[in-house]
Amino acid sequence: MLTRLFLLAFCLILAAGSPSFANNEAVGAAMKVLVAKPSVRTGSDVADANFESIKAFYSTRSFKPVWSRDSGPKGKAKALLGELRSSAVHGLSPSFYNVDEISELMESTDPADLARMDFLFTGALIDFSHDLFNGRTTNLKTLPSNKVEPWRMDPAELVEKAAYAGNLRVMLGELVGDDRRYLRLISKLFETVQLAQSKHWPKNVDGKNIADLRKLLALSGDLPAKLMISTAGMDKPLRQAIADFQKRHGLEADGKIGPATLAEMNRPLDERIAKIQINIERRRWQNRPDEGTSLYFNLVDGQMKLTVEGKTAGLIPVVMNEAVEELPTFYGSVTAIERQGQRIVLSYAAPAMGSDTRTIELDDRNGTGIEQLAKIVDPADRGAVKGLANADGKVELSTGRELFVTYLTAWATRKGDLNYRADIYGRDGRVLKELGL
Repeated sequence: MLTRLFLLAFCLILAAGSPSFANNEAVGAAMKVLVAKPSVRTGSDVADANFESIKAFYSTRSFKPVWSRDSGPKGKAKALLGELRSSAVHGLSPSFYNVDEISELMESTDPADLARMDFLFTGALIDFSHDLFNGRTTNLKTLPSNKVEPWRMDPAELVEKAAYAGNLRVMLGELVGDDRRYLRLISKLFETVQLAQSKHWPKNVDGKNIADLRKLLALSGDLPAKLMISTAGMDKPLRQAIADFQKRHGLEADGKIGPATLAEMNRPLDERIAKIQINIERRRWQNRPDEGTSLYFNLVDGQMKLTVEGKTAGLIPVVMNEAVEELPTFYGSVTAIERQGQRIVLSYAAPAMGSDTRTIELDDRNGTGIEQLAKIVDPADRGAVKGLANADGKVELSTGRELFVTYLTAWATRKGDLNYRADIYGRDGRVLKELGL
């Protein structure tokens, strides 16, 4: 008898201390009614176009909602809404993901509202995941300056992954990956937005008002903060700060205040913010695993950067001509290296740009280009490539080496310097328009 009473008491304690499993039958029934209608709007064009596969996923779970219970939204719904609300961190906008409508539905316990909310969350997840992983402006028809094919993401698989994810934030973080260049740039976006909101950035700097000049250069990170308030005139530290500012903006670093330097100093912060957002988007286009050894060409700088195991192995000037200047962002593979006097011709294939083999010419007047290129080729080709140092000729590579061409007008270095470059080929405006910010 005592044993039975003890077991009964123990069971009562367990029942009192154990969470009750939430009921989601009412929302599930409402979802089943909703999908029976001629069209279900998820707020996402991609989700709507693939709704049959999404419907099949929900059907296999008897229309059990992913984001809600009969009592209201699940924790993962709140987590996703938080990420959507803070999407500006990534240079995106909450307005892209129906945040206002979702927020209103979050307050309801009506099954029909929660069913509607569940599909809106599914659409938002699909769009946000695509934008983080591929970039928002990946329509190759509307933006000819980008020829990087987006990774195809299966919407139903994505929703299924979210349904069983233990931590939604970690899942979304995996889409961004550990691209330090991307992370550095979104950090600089946050700093610049905070600076704009502070209202401390000087306007109409003329180069003569030393107090304004010191303040601007301290806020831009070029002058040590302790030197912002100083009675000294145009001293050595200030001239060095001006030179550092000029270097970050691709200007002649002479430490003098000329028209070009003044123009950059007086560039409004909202323009700087837009430029960072544009280039965060371009970073998202770089959605391929970094092979570590590759060729990287930023059209704005006009140099081919060679990397070996993630470290810079050389910089070779590119011969800029009309064909090169019109190149879009793309991934390709260098297939051959040819020496022609003081020039090196790289043959490459880029499937997204057609089946023809194309070429980029490098300026090798200093005679070190072949030596640098030999570092990045397959060991089987290294001897043949080195042989081009002394005579003209061509080497067909047994293994193609990854080539990435981009157009960056803002980036952040490992040291934390934020660099800007002029939009010399007028591409930034089109990207900003397509971004819809």
